[in-house]
Amino acid sequence: MKKINSILIILIFGLTQAQQRVSLDEIIQIATESNFQNSLNDVQIRKAELERDGAMEIPKTGVFIENEDFQPSNPEGIWKVGLSQEIPWPGLNKARKNYMEQLLVTHKLNREAIQFSIKRDVKKAYYELWYLQDKKELYEQLDSIYKTMFDAATIRYNVGDVAGLDKISADVKYREIQAFLKQTEKDIQTQQQQLMLLTNSQLSYLPEDIPLSKLEETETLSENIHPSLLVQQQNIEVSQSMIDVQKNTNRPDFSARVFSQTYLGMEDPFTGFSFTVAFPLFGLRSMKTKVKALEADVELQQTELKWQELKLDNRKEQTLTQVEKEQLMLDFYEESGLKQAEFIISASTLSYRSGEISFAELSQFIAQAISIKENYLDALNLYNQSMIDYQYLANQN
Repeated sequence: MKKINSILIILIFGLTQAQQRVSLDEIIQIATESNFQNSLNDVQIRKAELERDGAMEIPKTGVFIENEDFQPSNPEGIWKVGLSQEIPWPGLNKARKNYMEQLLVTHKLNREAIQFSIKRDVKKAYYELWYLQDKKELYEQLDSIYKTMFDAATIRYNVGDVAGLDKISADVKYREIQAFLKQTEKDIQTQQQQLMLLTNSQLSYLPEDIPLSKLEETETLSENIHPSLLVQQQNIEVSQSMIDVQKNTNRPDFSARVFSQTYLGMEDPFTGFSFTVAFPLFGLRSMKTKVKALEADVELQQTELKWQELKLDNRKEQTLTQVEKEQLMLDFYEESGLKQAEFIISASTLSYRSGEISFAELSQFIAQAISIKENYLDALNLYNQSMIDYQYLANQN
C-alpha cells in the first residue's frame, strides 16, 4: 500500500512539474532554438555545403592497351600502353560551384523564413491558449455563481418558499457550465500540444497567470523585405546560375592521350600523344533548347515573385481591415460593455437573494452578462490573432 501511495505521489508531482508557465518571449526563444524545422534546415545547409565543396568534377583517368597498324607483313601490329584523360570546359566547374553556392544561400535564407514563421505560429498558439485560460476562469466564475444559486434554490425549496422548478433549472445550468469547463480544458490541452510541437518539447506550457492583454500594433514600419520574398528572389538567382551551367555544358570538351611501348620492353619503342577537341555538332539544337527552357524557368520564378508580392500586399491589407473591424467591438466592450456586465451580475444576484426576482429572471440577467464577457474575450482573441497575422505580413514579427 505504501508503495502504491509513493507511486501516486510521484505521478502527481510529475504532472504538476509538467505544467510550466512561461512568458511570450520565453516560449518564442525556446521554439526558435528547439523547433524541429531547424534540425531539418541544418541538414539541408550541411548537404549544400558538401555539394558546393565537391562541385569540382574531374573525369576518371583511363588506362588503355591497344593494338593497331596491322599489316600483311606485320600481323602482330603495334602494341601500345598509355593513359587517357577527359577534360571538361574550364568554365563548367566554376559554373557548377556557383550554382551550388546559390543553393546554399537559399537554404540559409530559408532559415530566416522558418524562424519568422515559427515566431508567428508560437504567438498565435500562445495567445489562443491565453484566451482559453481566461475563458476557463470565466466559466469557473459562472460555475461558482450557479453553484450558489443552486444551493439557495435548494434551501428555498426545502422550506417551501419556491417550487421545485427553480432547483431543477439551477441544477441544469450548473451541469451545463461544468460541461463547458471540460470542453475548454480539452481546448487548452490541444493548444498545449501545439506548443509541444513548436518547441519540440514534452512540457505542457501555460501562459502567464494574468488577464489576456491586447496586442498593440508596432508603430515603426519595417523597411526590410519579407523573408519569404527573399527566398523567392534567391530562387531566381539559382535558376540564373543553372543557365550558366548549361551554357558551359554546351561548350567543347577536351581529351588527351599519351602512350609508350617502353612498358612492353621494346628495344626501339614508339612514344606519342594525341589531343582531341569535341564539338556539339549534332546535339547543338537540343542544347540550345535546354538553355531556353532554363531561361523560361527564370521568367517563371520572376513571375512567381511578383505574384507573391501582390498576395502579400493584398493579405496585409485584408488583415489590417480585420484588425480595424475587431477594434470597433473592443472599443464598445472596453468603454461600457464590461462595466455593464459586472453591474448586471451583482445587481441581479442581490435581487434574487432578496426575493425581488425569480430564478428565471435571474438566469436571463446572468446569461446576458456572461454573454457580454464571452463576446469580449472572443473579440479580443480575434483581434490578437489578426494582429499577429498582420505583424507577420508587415514584417514586424
